[in-house]
Amino acid sequence: MSDGSSRGRLSRIDTNFTLNVYEDPRETNPSPSRGISAEIPSIRVPVSPANIAPSDVLPPRGQHTNTRARNEARKLLSHVLIQLANRTKPPSIIDTITSIAHDSSERGISALAETLREAVKRGSRPDARSERRTGTTEDDSEDEKDSAYTTDDTIDLMLQLKDVLTMAIAQGWQIFDDSSLLHESLGEVDSKLSSTFRRSRNSFRTGGKRSRSTSPYKGQVQVPQLLSLCMSILASVVSEDCRYRVASPRPSRPPNSLQILTLNIAQFLIHSHRHDPQVISQIASAMIPAFYTFHHQMHARLLSFFESSVIRVVLHSLGQLQGLSVQEPRSEASMQADNRTSLLPGLVLPSMSGEIQSTNNPHHHHIYIIFIPYSAFNRRRFRFFGASGRTTSRYEVSAQLTNLLRLIASLKLDAYNDLLEIVAYRGPKSRRLAIADIRHGDCRSCLKSIHGFSLLCPCCMTAVHFDCYDYPEGNYNIQYSMENDYRVQRVAMCRFSDIQVNWNFLRRETSKNNHIFKPSNWFTLCLCFVCQKPLWGCFAQGLKCGQCPTALHLKCLPLLSPSKQCGAAEVTSKDMTIDWSVLRQSCLEHFPILHSTREQLDRSSYEEIMIYHSVLRSQLQILSNGIAFGSVVVQNGKNSTQGTDNDVDSFELHKVLELCEKLLDSGRLSLSPLTQQYMQDTNETQSKPSIMFNWSYLEYITAAIKTSFPQSRRLPRTTSEFLNVEQALDVAGDIPESASLPYESATLMHIRNILEADFSLRSNHAAKFILDQLHHLSFFDRIDNNPYPFEDLFLEKDVKCVFPLPLGLDLSMNVETLVSSIEASLLDLDLSSNEFGFLLLTRRFWPNGLASEYGLKRLAGRVLSWILDEDDNLAIILREFVAKQKRLPGVRSDRNAQPWPSPLDDRPGPINLASNGGDFVAARRSLLSRFALPWLLELHDLDPQFYCQTIFDTCSQVAADRDVEPEVADLFIQPSKRKDYLRRCDDVLRSIIKLSHCSVIFSVFDALFLRWMDFAFESDVLENAIPSLHRLFSRENETMHQAINASDTPHPAFVDPLRAISNLASQSEVGLSRSLSYLSMVIKSGVHIPFSTFKHFLTLTIADKRNSLDNANMLVRAIVLSLWLRSMGRQDLQGLVASIHSHLSSHISQSLVSGENPSVCLSIIRLSLVACLRMYGCERSSILAADMLSASEVEHLPSRRKVTVHESVIEDPVIIEPEILTALELYTQSNVDSVVCLVAKFLNMFLTESPFLEAFEIDNFILRNGKLIALCAWTTYDIQREDVAVVRTNLLLRSLLIDAEAFQDILHMCMDPMTSSIQQRLSGVNRLFRMISDVTSPAFEIEGRQWRSSVIEVFYYYFSALWADPSEEIRMAVKSSSAALLPAHFEIVSQCWSESLSKAPITERIRLVGFLIQLHPHFPGWKVLSWDCMIETLVEYDYDTKGRFNDSTYTEKDVNAYRLSTADPDMAHLRISIILLGLQMIADGIEIDNFSLMKLKVQFVQVAGFSKISVIPTQSGESFHLQFTDITEISESAYPCIEELPHVVDAPYYAKLTHSALGIADHREDEIASVLIGSAFLDASLCILGTLRNLSSLPVLTLKCVLEALYITIHKYDFDDASFQHLQPLLRRAILRSIELLSQDISYELRQLALSIAQASIKKWHTFLGATISTILELVANEIAPQNRYSQDPLIVQGKLLIGNTLQTQIFNTQGKDASVISNAICDPLLRDTLVRAVDCDPPCFQTVLQNISSFIEIVYSQGYTSDLLIFTGQQLTHLVRRMSDGILDGPDPSPLIVISTILIQNNKRHSKELLPYVDVVLRVALNRLRVDESCLTGLIDASIANKPKKQEPVPGSIDIINVLFDILVDGFRMKTKMLPLTIKSLIEVFYFPVQQRNNLHVCSTELDLNGEIYVSTSNSRSTFVEHGR
Repeated sequence: MSDGSSRGRLSRIDTNFTLNVYEDPRETNPSPSRGISAEIPSIRVPVSPANIAPSDVLPPRGQHTNTRARNEARKLLSHVLIQLANRTKPPSIIDTITSIAHDSSERGISALAETLREAVKRGSRPDARSERRTGTTEDDSEDEKDSAYTTDDTIDLMLQLKDVLTMAIAQGWQIFDDSSLLHESLGEVDSKLSSTFRRSRNSFRTGGKRSRSTSPYKGQVQVPQLLSLCMSILASVVSEDCRYRVASPRPSRPPNSLQILTLNIAQFLIHSHRHDPQVISQIASAMIPAFYTFHHQMHARLLSFFESSVIRVVLHSLGQLQGLSVQEPRSEASMQADNRTSLLPGLVLPSMSGEIQSTNNPHHHHIYIIFIPYSAFNRRRFRFFGASGRTTSRYEVSAQLTNLLRLIASLKLDAYNDLLEIVAYRGPKSRRLAIADIRHGDCRSCLKSIHGFSLLCPCCMTAVHFDCYDYPEGNYNIQYSMENDYRVQRVAMCRFSDIQVNWNFLRRETSKNNHIFKPSNWFTLCLCFVCQKPLWGCFAQGLKCGQCPTALHLKCLPLLSPSKQCGAAEVTSKDMTIDWSVLRQSCLEHFPILHSTREQLDRSSYEEIMIYHSVLRSQLQILSNGIAFGSVVVQNGKNSTQGTDNDVDSFELHKVLELCEKLLDSGRLSLSPLTQQYMQDTNETQSKPSIMFNWSYLEYITAAIKTSFPQSRRLPRTTSEFLNVEQALDVAGDIPESASLPYESATLMHIRNILEADFSLRSNHAAKFILDQLHHLSFFDRIDNNPYPFEDLFLEKDVKCVFPLPLGLDLSMNVETLVSSIEASLLDLDLSSNEFGFLLLTRRFWPNGLASEYGLKRLAGRVLSWILDEDDNLAIILREFVAKQKRLPGVRSDRNAQPWPSPLDDRPGPINLASNGGDFVAARRSLLSRFALPWLLELHDLDPQFYCQTIFDTCSQVAADRDVEPEVADLFIQPSKRKDYLRRCDDVLRSIIKLSHCSVIFSVFDALFLRWMDFAFESDVLENAIPSLHRLFSRENETMHQAINASDTPHPAFVDPLRAISNLASQSEVGLSRSLSYLSMVIKSGVHIPFSTFKHFLTLTIADKRNSLDNANMLVRAIVLSLWLRSMGRQDLQGLVASIHSHLSSHISQSLVSGENPSVCLSIIRLSLVACLRMYGCERSSILAADMLSASEVEHLPSRRKVTVHESVIEDPVIIEPEILTALELYTQSNVDSVVCLVAKFLNMFLTESPFLEAFEIDNFILRNGKLIALCAWTTYDIQREDVAVVRTNLLLRSLLIDAEAFQDILHMCMDPMTSSIQQRLSGVNRLFRMISDVTSPAFEIEGRQWRSSVIEVFYYYFSALWADPSEEIRMAVKSSSAALLPAHFEIVSQCWSESLSKAPITERIRLVGFLIQLHPHFPGWKVLSWDCMIETLVEYDYDTKGRFNDSTYTEKDVNAYRLSTADPDMAHLRISIILLGLQMIADGIEIDNFSLMKLKVQFVQVAGFSKISVIPTQSGESFHLQFTDITEISESAYPCIEELPHVVDAPYYAKLTHSALGIADHREDEIASVLIGSAFLDASLCILGTLRNLSSLPVLTLKCVLEALYITIHKYDFDDASFQHLQPLLRRAILRSIELLSQDISYELRQLALSIAQASIKKWHTFLGATISTILELVANEIAPQNRYSQDPLIVQGKLLIGNTLQTQIFNTQGKDASVISNAICDPLLRDTLVRAVDCDPPCFQTVLQNISSFIEIVYSQGYTSDLLIFTGQQLTHLVRRMSDGILDGPDPSPLIVISTILIQNNKRHSKELLPYVDVVLRVALNRLRVDESCLTGLIDASIANKPKKQEPVPGSIDIINVLFDILVDGFRMKTKMLPLTIKSLIEVFYFPVQQRNNLHVCSTELDLNGEIYVSTSNSRSTFVEHGR
């Protein structure tokens, strides 16, 4: 990773400033362009001591001083100083502040409110950030111009003091020197001081360990009294008087006269003591307040004073002391002239070799103050730079300040120690500027643990996996082409990081061919673009161009070819490929250690082998990375690693690495003395340290190499805990005392000697590797800023190295400064200061066994306090920054470069000043995760007990500090002592919680919580609810997870705060009861109790036999309370509840039965069930609503909104423990209603309210526990309680739906007359009635499931008792209770039966339909099944929906067998039963729709056995026509349906049926007739009688039903109505078939019924029976004639009466009747009979018969025809004409038929339209086949014209005779028919009559054109027909 440019030393300061030396604010027109060369007032300060010539102020050499004159001068000086001390002083700043504060306090709270209001206003204004403050801070003298103080007296006295000093210098008097009274006494400073920072922590326990650091004690410096008084007066004048300027300026006394005089006096004092650095330091300290009191115009002179008179003088002394030669800086003018281009003056490496110690050591205490002026001015320059209107002066001061910083950084090697002191002991602003000048564990990208090869940034300690290194500027691709084929392109990836080096070093030959090269670290092996050899090494392997992928060795830079210009050179595979042998050889050249043999390695030490192993392993990984990423292609002959498994053939690198691993595993390697000591002090006796990658060990090495002599020569010693206790250090006699202090700079030779002596690194190769690692990690820096690894340690032995910043293991007093710096940085509000402190902490004071407990405890306490101060700091941020729209201190802004990798806790979006401090918190937590947490974890792993004690002490101290300043409420209410203790305990716990939430407690939480419990017990607050206690458990899982992630190895369960309670419970029985009560209190505080604690209490509760029930009740209550707060993922508690009941169920049951302590038993059961319900996920509101738990029992629990509850995933599957179910069954048998209701509620809520149960899991539970659920449901239906009304329905439905067998067993046991008593059955009937009554309840539903078919068993047992139970009492109970059922109940029961019919198996269907057939008579108006369900079931078994049996290959017997389902008796039975039930329902008036009625009729005719059944849909598809013909025989299975026909026909219910339902063929679809419901089955009923082959073969009952249906039909239906006229032929036929039964050998009753049918038909329908009457009479006469002798036989008597009455009424009785009516009555049957017989006449007489019929109609019976008779006549005419056209007759003449048609049309106009269709047929047949005379056609046309109404549009579908004749003629012309020519001629002649003969109604014309075409046209048809060829 890249390193910082200065690595802890002073960074470069921007010098782009110009300054204004002097500017008088009183000038009216100041020059805006005055700069450094501006004129200065007459009184000037020399820029350096050299400006005062020795000849002017010093006497010549050898001149003796006059003692008396000197004494007088001293007296004068003393007098002046006394006058200055007693001068009139200005008012102090404190008095001014007090006055202002007093004025502010008078305003009180209103001022605070106004301030807050202003902050809110500013925070809410969007433009607040852009406002500029217009106010300017003026000089203090101007602010206090009204005061009476003036500086004139002080100026006069200071002028006198100046004169005395000038005179003394001119005379050469040592005016401040007094050898007798005044002397300089340096304190005895022993360099061998004890420090608590380097002592091993084990030394505090063993007492034999030594300390490795000295005390930070500094000797006290004493100076002569006059000089001390003079400096004191000087400091007083600077800090007090110089705040004011001259009130009345004049040329002789400018405004800043006093300030200038003060500078002059200080200049004189320094010049006179220029060889005494400690005096110079004290003078400089006295002048520091000038940066606060002097006007800003004087700052430039102040800086010039410090630079020339202080800094340079002391640095010269320091350079002489350290043996360095210092280049004299150029004059101020020359430096100002070229400060932008010239190099800084700096060090020249001394020719002599030597080491340099810290200037803060006791021997250099007089120069440690050198950097204090810098800090003072830093605090001032913020305000100074904020002033407006002084740009020039500001630039001048900035430039001088920059020059001053450059001077210090160049001439003082350990300037970082001075900066560190500023950080440690100065204010926050100085600290921040000093930090700006100074500049472990998991992967920061993926947060996973790092194992193996990874990358570490030595600046910020960021570590990432190699694969996670996706830094945009650290990856680049190389696209290259293959050398042998440029068309093939490949891409290689390289990963690297730039090394940020000193700019001066970077200027050396780093640019060539437009390339800009920078030193870089490569993590993938690359080849040099010059020598084609790998860039070997682990870091700083070479140079990389920032603009292109060119990489090369540093030594190859001069060899870079000019042709390889940046961006122009093409990369080929040659540049990326290396031969394996070349790779091997170059590796051997770079790593000479690879030449080592096994014997040579065996002689090496452990440290050497470990270093070899680490370096070689890293190098091998880099090689593998390069091959994997394609940055190097290793080729061996024809083979290449490109695209292979990324492995290269092994060579010496692999072999030596393997040897090193074997040697390390063998354990035979010797350890160096310091490594052994390290392992002992750090308790790492089991595992040896990894040298190269162990940060603590690297710190240990660095601390050792900084020492003056090998540490192995030291002897152990004891130490003390106190910083300032000095103890002797026993060292060899030849070591000087100062040698025990560490070096700040040392030569490489010295470092190499230490490594060899202390760490057994005898090999230069191993020493080079470890030195390169330390150099790369910034443990030391080379003064020449060379970033590359060492080439040759011997040749570079004089290279001087500097150690930036002290280490915690140093033997230096700087360790105290380091610790104080860390503490001060972490105390700062600015996060940049915090980050600097953490960097110091992690990089310079990493915890290990060598550090002292004192230092670790101080730092750990400060880090923990920093974490605890987050809320207070956030409040300050909100109050002082967010409210005032200031930028958050230390928070990265949008203008800053975003870090990589991006912190996971960064807030998205830009930084906003109004973000309410969220960005500040996020930045703090980033610091916590990056620095604090790893450091604390390392400290924890070092000593958990010490870590625990440190945390508790810190938390206690923080709580005590908070109590010092009570809260606002405490100002008005004085709390009691107990409340104080409670608040203190809560504060300590709150701090522990805060640390726990920040994941810094790790594995010591148990011990820490025990200590807090002890503290709470001592404070007597255990009985109180701790307000913060619940917060401790809100994030325990996250805390553990984060803590585990923060360490490399997993830790045990960290959080177990209830262990103390468990220990208390284990002590005694009283302790158990107390702990159980306390457990409830803890839970009520919102604390989550884990399973292990409950299990422990369960064990103790079961073991306590005396109080088992009471303790069990308390334990279960605690479980309920805990589950009430959190139930998810706690199913393991169910096992505890099950264990309680498995051990105590018998005891509880006995108590319930005996009534002993039933309330406790009931409470245990109730709470146990509530606990289980909570574990199953039931809602709290549901449990409360079910009255399972009262609200008072949980009212004291905290609101869940106030308690952070992190739900877990529930375990799968969710089940009830068998022990609980067994106990519930036992409790149910106690016959206690409360217990039964509790069990029922529990089961119901488990099945319905648990959100985690899947449907199949509920079903499985019911299957396993169906007996319990069924019994519970059956029992609850005998309990009349409102709270179980819904519960029992749910249990009943689920029991019947999932596993009905258990419930059916209960029904059978309770309702079977053979096994149960009447009382049991009566109770069962009542329960069944309640079940049926519940079907209308909204609760009678199961989550949308189809439950209806499951409850029919209840209906079976209930309704079947109406006829099945032998007890009249039971039957009456069912009858009376069923009368209370509402229609809604019947409707739902019907739905249940319908659903069951559609889903049940066929056997169940048969059973159901049979049951319903039995039930229907008891409830005739109940629609027990839906018609859709019945029809669907029937259709389901009707497989011939497509008419597959219409094929002639199937016989009628096969078809009937199929239709009757004789192959499957069950199907046939079900089908017949459904049809029978449907007919019963129709007969009882159950409403049915037309479609269902037709479907049922289809099934009926199929079952009955009708033939040629066809279903023809209508045009609209909404209905269909049913057609069937004769029926030959009826299956026995269909007899019940036939027997139901009389009820159907006799049903008195009307329905609106379509004509298709009535069997009318030709009708409109929308025509509906309101008829009796039985009308739909009339045709089938009549057809059965009319077409059945053998009626007598039917059973007597069936035949009787058929005859009764006919008898009812005759009486109830009007066959003259248009809706039934089509049934008249069927009726006549049925009547005749029934009369024929008189001659059959059947029962007398049936014969009598047939005779009654004959009598009723003649009496009722003689009008259309016609000739049938005579047939009837003939059949009756034939039957009674042979039996005339039995005159008394009722049948004979009835027959005779029939014949007599018929003859009398129908033929001979003419009284009161019209003769025409009588004639019609005779002629109608006569005509019918004749027409029927005429068809079958013999050919010879056929024409005669036709002529006779024509004459009969024309003369006798031409009018009064009914529509039926006309239809009949037309049908017969068509039969006759067909007979004539069949070719059998010779010369048939169709004229009689046409004449008959003409007569009937003329004389029966009312019904003539019924005849026209038949006339159409007659004409077409006659004209197309026969010869037709013209006369008959003419008459027909005339009759048609006469019959046609006038002025009426033709009706669609009506027949026009004229158009028919035209169609026939046209067809003849077109030769479509074989029309005879004479017939055509007749037609033409008919149409050719004159118009007058057509009554002007018809016009016909025939034309013959030239082409022989005949045109025939009519005016009526408005059409033309053309016939060709005629």
